[in-house]
Amino acid sequence: MSERTKWKLKKNLFLALKIGVGGSLAYYIAELLHLEFAPSAGIIALLTLQTTKWDTLKLSIRRLVTYFISFGLCWILFHIVHIPWLGYGLYLLLLVVICEFLGWRSTVSVNAVIGAHFLSAQNFTFDFMLNELMLVVIG
Repeated sequence: MSERTKWKLKKNLFLALKIGVGGSLAYYIAELLHLEFAPSAGIIALLTLQTTKWDTLKLSIRRLVTYFISFGLCWILFHIVHIPWLGYGLYLLLLVVICEFLGWRSTVSVNAVIGAHFLSAQNFTFDFMLNELMLVVIG
């Protein structure tokens, strides 16, 4: 096996380890906090971990910013559009347009999950909003 292949294998294994440990730790923390949809914290961690700490930090900040945009979109659309699949489709459409405009496509997947939670729960209380924000923060 060449040195380049060994290096690539080590790099991939390390990334897989970070994702596995980070995802399960995020899930565990969300469970400790009794958050609804706790496994989503693990999914968010999987989608957030990047190859460098700086890239992970930048993506995390962007995800927090777009979380608030997503919450506003959900609140407006899911109160106006009473056909769930149509409301979710419009939500995704607007979310993608906004994220593409900002150059933050990588934030769409997490906010699509968060939007699905709001759609499923139809709960826009402060407590539920905080629950979803904590999933993003932990992830």
